[in-house]
Amino acid sequence: MSDRILRSLHDHCLGTTESELDFLVKAFVFAEAYQDVLYAPFHSPLILIGRKGTGKTALLKYLDLKSASSGIITLYLKPDDMPLLEGIGDAKETATIKRKAYQALISSLAVKVGTNIRGLLGRKEKKLFDKAVVEGARTHDAVQACMHGLSKFGSVVTSIDFSKLLPAGENLKSTALLNSLQTNFEKSNTALFLLLDDIDQVASIQDREQINRIWRFMLAAKRLTEELPNMKTIISLRTEIWTLIERDESGQRDQIDHIRQLLRRLDPSEEIIKEIVLRRLRVVARKHNLPTDNSIFREFFTSPKVILPTSKDQKRYWEDYITKSSRGRPRDAIQLLGLLAKESISQRQTRISQDAVNSAAEKYSEQRVNDLTREYTLDCPVVREIINSLASLDFILTTNSVLNHLMSLPTRFSVNIRGNTIHQDNRDDIFKLWKFMHEMGLINPRIPDKREFKVKKLRSSQTV
Repeated sequence: MSDRILRSLHDHCLGTTESELDFLVKAFVFAEAYQDVLYAPFHSPLILIGRKGTGKTALLKYLDLKSASSGIITLYLKPDDMPLLEGIGDAKETATIKRKAYQALISSLAVKVGTNIRGLLGRKEKKLFDKAVVEGARTHDAVQACMHGLSKFGSVVTSIDFSKLLPAGENLKSTALLNSLQTNFEKSNTALFLLLDDIDQVASIQDREQINRIWRFMLAAKRLTEELPNMKTIISLRTEIWTLIERDESGQRDQIDHIRQLLRRLDPSEEIIKEIVLRRLRVVARKHNLPTDNSIFREFFTSPKVILPTSKDQKRYWEDYITKSSRGRPRDAIQLLGLLAKESISQRQTRISQDAVNSAAEKYSEQRVNDLTREYTLDCPVVREIINSLASLDFILTTNSVLNHLMSLPTRFSVNIRGNTIHQDNRDDIFKLWKFMHEMGLINPRIPDKREFKVKKLRSSQTV
């Protein structure tokens, strides 16, 4: 039997948004989070925060794709699309950073819409707008000309097909929802989406002083949204960056309370991740005319359950194993599925078997260790050592077992979390360490309100 189905599964599970645009609409979307994005307010930005791999970029790309068929204009921008942001690099004063970020946003928006704004402005206004675009909105008059043009730009609300904005197959196309969505948009005669993705790239987070640039960029986007009543702005930001912004007392966070009210945390549940995995399998199954009902796992796996790596007899259904190994990150679940397919192909198998898990687990674990180290090393320089310390523990631990292990760590190496040294004999310190490990997804309650926890051991040849 050919391995073509596994090869197709691997090709559909690269786990990067850029490689998945062709089937993003079918296989990767969160209904609840997507509704929140659609209902983003006018006059204030919606800030979408989540850990790496939770689907922030996918959500914005999905909206960008759906908008094309619905008739609403969407402007998708990343820092690389804003040349004037290069001027922020040398700026030190917060007011200067905010002003430059504001100019960069206006200039980039004007360039994006410049070819489409013809007809909305009079000849004289259009001439001023074009001149402002060329100047890059560097002067007060240029800024005003750009803002005047942008305020007239957008899709006429009455011409938007709201039903095409909604995800297919999500049971969302109710009359009540469509009416509610239309009412939300009718607060403005015209409307457009501004999607600002990966804004942490305006600064190097390795340099704490540069975190202020991200904060000022957010404030600039907030100001722009307040001044353009026809625009809904969604900003994506990694959770750890927001944590740094909140904690940085030197950054003059005078509006932190206002910004906090605009947050939408993207934290997909296990049920959502299972559905994403299932959709991915169905996309491949349909391509090869395979069943897509409850028997779909038989087409890709040799048995209903898998024995957990490094355990002798602990079994899980495949969807549970993949989901729980993802640490709450859909991207990781998809990449693990792709890695299992790749290992099976290398073993000349036509379906994924236990042997593929045993060989894939080590590679997958090492990748996750590297990911966590990159994400959290600024918060705790010994992240890798903490992760490796879990290798000697059982997969399921009692509360006392977890506590005793955490109390032993400061005796092995110095533990400093976000500027706070953890002391073995200080119970509050130990619980700070516990909270930090839970934040990383390393220690999680096995059953709500029970004194038993599961430990995710991210190390070579260890259970993930």
